[in-house]
Amino acid sequence: MDRNRIKCRLSCNEQLLRQALDKPSRKLLLRIIDDLSLLSELESEKAYRDGIRQGIHLMSDEDV
Repeated sequence: MDRNRIKCRLSCNEQLLRQALDKPSRKLLLRIIDDLSLLSELESEKAYRDGIRQGIHLMSDEDV
């Protein structure tokens, strides 16, 4: 699934939740989603750093 389609679907689902949930429930759900997004971003950053380290390690092994 492409990024734009996912964004559109997410926006539609968020609007449905706004209509279906009361304000406290909506706030709680959005806090959970924010925390999950933050965890995902942190994992992506860690994977990027690990990839860079592995690339540097492989490059330094080739020079020897």
